[in-house]
Amino acid sequence: MEESYLLNLPVELLHHIFDFCDAQTILCKISGVCKKLHSIVNQYHRLHLKLDIHKYITNERSIPHHVLYNRVVSLTTWWTARSEDQKETFISALLQCKRLCHLTLRFIDDTSLQSLFIKANNIKLVSLTIDSNHEPSNTTFEAVSLFLEKSSIQKLCWKNLRYKAEEMLWPKQCKLKFLSIGYCFYNQYASLLHQLPYLETFQVMNFFTYNNSMHVPSFNSQLTCLSIQYCSLSIEHLRSLVLQTPKLCELKLTYYPDMFKSLMEIYEWEKFVRMELSFLKKFQFFIPYKFSENDPVRLDMIIAPFRDSFWLNEKRWFTVCDQTIETYEIDKISIFTIPFIKPVYHSNFGNRFVRCGIASKDNIYYINDQPEDEITLDTVHHTLPVLNLTHKGLKDSHLQILAHALQNNQTTIELNLFANKIKALGTQYLVEALLNNTTLTKLNLDGNYMGDEGAKHIADALNTNQALITLSMATNHIGDEGMSYICKALHKNITLKELDLHQNKITNDGAISLSETLQNNNILEKINLAYNCIGDDGARNVAITLKKNPTVLMVNFNNNSITVPEPKYLFDDLQQDMTLEELDLHYNHIEVVGAKYLADALRKNIVIESASYYFRIILWFFSQTLRTFNFCSSKIGSAGVHYIAEALRYNTTLSKLKLDSNDSGDEGAKSIADVLNTNKTLMAVSIATNNIGDEGMSWLCKALHKNITLKELDLRQNKITADGAKSLSQVLQNNNTLEKINLAGNNIGDDGARNLATALKTNTSVTILNLNSNKIDITGAQCLYDELQNKTSLKKINLENTGIEDNGVKIIAEALRHNTILEELNLRFNQIDIAGAKYLADSLQENTTLKTLDLFGNEIGAAGVYYLIEALRNNPVQSLTELILYYTSNREHESKSRKSKARENVISLLRNSAVFSQSDFEGDVCGYCEALKIAERIRKNLTSHENFNKKYIGSAGAQYIGDALRYNTSLTILHVNINEIGQNGLKYLASGLKNNTTLRILNLINNIISSNEARDLCIQNNRIGDDGLTYLSSILKDIKTLETLILSRVNMGPIGTESLASALENNTTLSILRLNNNRIGVQGIQSLMIVLQRNKTLVEIDLSNNQIGNEGTQIVADFLSTNTTLLKLNLGINQIGLSGVKYLGDALKKNTTLTSLYLRRNEIDQNGIEYFSQSLKGNQTLKQLDVSCNPIGYIGIEYLRDLLKSNTTFIELKIGFKYENYQGNLVNYTNS
Repeated sequence: MEESYLLNLPVELLHHIFDFCDAQTILCKISGVCKKLHSIVNQYHRLHLKLDIHKYITNERSIPHHVLYNRVVSLTTWWTARSEDQKETFISALLQCKRLCHLTLRFIDDTSLQSLFIKANNIKLVSLTIDSNHEPSNTTFEAVSLFLEKSSIQKLCWKNLRYKAEEMLWPKQCKLKFLSIGYCFYNQYASLLHQLPYLETFQVMNFFTYNNSMHVPSFNSQLTCLSIQYCSLSIEHLRSLVLQTPKLCELKLTYYPDMFKSLMEIYEWEKFVRMELSFLKKFQFFIPYKFSENDPVRLDMIIAPFRDSFWLNEKRWFTVCDQTIETYEIDKISIFTIPFIKPVYHSNFGNRFVRCGIASKDNIYYINDQPEDEITLDTVHHTLPVLNLTHKGLKDSHLQILAHALQNNQTTIELNLFANKIKALGTQYLVEALLNNTTLTKLNLDGNYMGDEGAKHIADALNTNQALITLSMATNHIGDEGMSYICKALHKNITLKELDLHQNKITNDGAISLSETLQNNNILEKINLAYNCIGDDGARNVAITLKKNPTVLMVNFNNNSITVPEPKYLFDDLQQDMTLEELDLHYNHIEVVGAKYLADALRKNIVIESASYYFRIILWFFSQTLRTFNFCSSKIGSAGVHYIAEALRYNTTLSKLKLDSNDSGDEGAKSIADVLNTNKTLMAVSIATNNIGDEGMSWLCKALHKNITLKELDLRQNKITADGAKSLSQVLQNNNTLEKINLAGNNIGDDGARNLATALKTNTSVTILNLNSNKIDITGAQCLYDELQNKTSLKKINLENTGIEDNGVKIIAEALRHNTILEELNLRFNQIDIAGAKYLADSLQENTTLKTLDLFGNEIGAAGVYYLIEALRNNPVQSLTELILYYTSNREHESKSRKSKARENVISLLRNSAVFSQSDFEGDVCGYCEALKIAERIRKNLTSHENFNKKYIGSAGAQYIGDALRYNTSLTILHVNINEIGQNGLKYLASGLKNNTTLRILNLINNIISSNEARDLCIQNNRIGDDGLTYLSSILKDIKTLETLILSRVNMGPIGTESLASALENNTTLSILRLNNNRIGVQGIQSLMIVLQRNKTLVEIDLSNNQIGNEGTQIVADFLSTNTTLLKLNLGINQIGLSGVKYLGDALKKNTTLTSLYLRRNEIDQNGIEYFSQSLKGNQTLKQLDVSCNPIGYIGIEYLRDLLKSNTTFIELKIGFKYENYQGNLVNYTNS
């Protein structure tokens, strides 16, 4: 055979191919194909390797030393070693890498950094990346600087380096061309460029401008590319910055949120770029802007300056302005260049939220769900054909933006605005867009606040719009006036076919307007006026019109206070209407007389297809248009049923009849039986909940001897006993038409079950039998066993709540071993425990046809689940696809999506689950199954964020989660709130997280953990106390990636706080710490602040309600005086008075980072607020201050007003509603 073509390629070309492969593929896969490839791989010396040093040292993932030393040019390392010896061992190995050019150090500590670069004399690096989670010390910088002086390194990325010109000197011989750091001060920028004369590219994450002056030495900077994240530079600062870099040709700016306070500032900034930055070859920016409801915004006006010839033609810098239509982002607008640059603070990055925007290139709006980072010039105009904006919190101002986007839209055909906050003004904006729209065919405005005025605006659109086919305005407070506007418009409109106005305030007058419209409108087909108040007169007026209208097919008058005898008019007209297919009158008190009139109509109307509908009770905001004639719950009694039955003797089209809950009794059943004797069209009859007993059952069964069309019979919730079941069994021996029988909620007992079982042995048509709640015990189960042993036609049987218990299940299970027909078995609520589950499990190993087994509401426990899944694993056919162990609904009207969700417990997952093992078998079955699925996802690294609150997984579920966490390398957020995991569950989770390096957020709120149980992990509302905190601290010390820690309401005192402080002493990742509602006190706050004084990552601390008083506040103030990272501090409810607030005021004179301070419900009076206000006059960083519920008085308010005159940085100042009657102009001040 000829040699492979690949092996005939030159070695150099193969090595070039290897350049695009990862090291594992090259070394483990390609190398093992054949000897020749093995030899070629051994000659390849350009490997790019990723290495966990702990696994390398412990040989868990063995890489030969000679490969590392001689063949690796690029190395990315994770410093997860547990001991200093391991780190030193790896450093020694690293120093022997002869070909290494590119080195990345992740999670490396200061000590290892110093040790590495003090010894690194022979490594000739080209690029170095240091990605640690803490700010390096000056000593560490000196060690790296010394290495830079000796090496020819050209690229350095140091994520958390905070450059301090007075303490950090770059080496004179440094040849760096590319530098990326975390922090740099504006006044030190020039000094940095002066020390790095060869620098061409500079990237900085945070660029501080606290000191407005910049020392400008005389030098010639080579900088060509500058990139700033978290940019807060004013135009003056930016101008000064650019002057230092005459060769600059590329600039990237990502502005800080709230940097621009008005559109005018954005316009001024644009003018500056156009006039003074025209020398740039490449310019990218991202500007977030938050607007208020009183600040009307048009995206096309915002983008207008960026459509200047300078932007589009001269520079070809294309800009996009868009808005994310999400509840919590809805007031934010983004202006950015394409290609998009990702802001580090951008929480929606990569998510698919509906966006509305406009591009500068052609000034065309778009509406899509494309993430910003995927927007290109080719894709920016993609617009969704179906736009679903339900529950988005949209207000009128947001509709203005949306309307502009829709005005020239030629793509969207369906718009759903259900459940927002749209009023008349917002409707007006929308209508302005629809006047000339030619594509939108379906509009849903249900659940808003349009009122009559909004309806008037919609009517204006209908006057000219020639595209809309379906319009829904349910639940909008529309009355007769609004109805009048709509109806006048329908005189002219020639396209609208469906109109839904249910759940409004329309009365008889509105119905009159509709009837006048229907006299001339020959387009409208479906009208829904359910849950209004049209009454008898309104129904009569519409009915008179329907006589002549040839197009209306469906009218819904459900719940409209229609009474007897007024339906006579409606039904009289129904007799002459030869087109109406659906009429819904349920819940209208039609009663017997009304039923008589209806009967006459049915007798003469030969078009109606259905006079029934499965009765539903749905919350108004979920209701949809009901499409059938419903006579359930209409109080017509036996006499009313008699009239209906008389009419059906002559009706030749009705196929379904539903007369549930009408108290028709045995006489009513006799009337229905008379119909079944002669009727040739009825296929389904439902007369549930009608007090029908054995006599009525007898009449029905006699009719079924003759009837050859009925396939479905629903007699649930009646009074049928064993005698009635006997009558039915006699019918089933000869009737081969009936397919579905529902006897749920009767009382047929064991004798009835025996009679039915006997008949079903020979019957060949019945496939579904429902005996739910019929008190069948072991005797009845034995009869069913005999029936199931035979080859009957029965495919589904419902034995829910029949009381068969374990002994009955044993008999049923034995039958399942041999049955080859049954596909679905419902055994809900039968007090089946572990023994019953074991019987079923044994039978499932042999059964080859059962697809669905429902055991919800039993007590099989986790052990029962274990038996069932083990049985499924051992079944060679594996026919069972649905095992229901907790609530799911099977109602026919249920949506497909909900059914799909309910059936997520498809057995293929559990059958093949790698996480299943013998456990302690504690916990809720539902939660247990959920835990199995979630654990499987975690184990396979299929998720980065898991939220399974209120699943009650118990300790057994926590065991699987913990076991899966051992193998996970992707999970960053884990919420396990309210799951009753207890002591054992905590132990399992803690064990799984012991060596985890990715998890950032762990939430374990409310898990029934007391102080003597909290040995491993515990967060919020668990009352673990100081003893629990002592145990918890030992775990926290080992978690290297924790960013958020919430210990609210855990009964933590001074001792527990001291333990916590000890645990956090070496933490370098924590950014949010919430300890509110404990009893930390002065002693505890002292322990905590000593440790936090060294922390360089915290941005938020919540210490509210902790009894710290003035003395504790002094300790916090000392911390604030020197801290440079904290942005948000909450000291509410801490008995802080005059001296405490003075300490804070003095601290804020020095602090230059804090932006939010909460002092709610303390003891600060007017004297305290006077001192505090004076202290804040020089502070230029604090933006939010809450002093509500303090006794500051009106004089204190005046001090705050005076503060605002001199301090221009405040965005929000809360003083509380106690002063809402104050006559000044300051109550909860918001600077918009």
